[in-house]
Amino acid sequence: MSVATGIMVSGVPVGEDEYVRETVTGLVEKAVSKITQIKHGLQLVSPQSLLTLTQYCLQPLLDFHFQCIYPTQITGRLREFDDAVLSVLTSVSGLPGARDGRDC
Repeated sequence: MSVATGIMVSGVPVGEDEYVRETVTGLVEKAVSKITQIKHGLQLVSPQSLLTLTQYCLQPLLDFHFQCIYPTQITGRLREFDDAVLSVLTSVSGLPGARDGRDC
């Protein structure tokens, strides 16, 4: 494992591509963990609350970061996050997910 250099500026990783990619991977893992915990806690108790939390709190979790990072440094890193959000939305709506090749 090589050591890449970089720093966090206002919560956004800035530096060599490898540093940014590793940091973004960590941010995505934390966000997915949070989404999964909230999904498991609310999907059977209050689907409406889960939908509201997803729309207003979970989906925009990483918006600021990804507005500030070059697209070439985050390519492919967002799929896991997108899949986690989609999983919540499909569990609440009962509709098939867009990633399975079918249209909602």
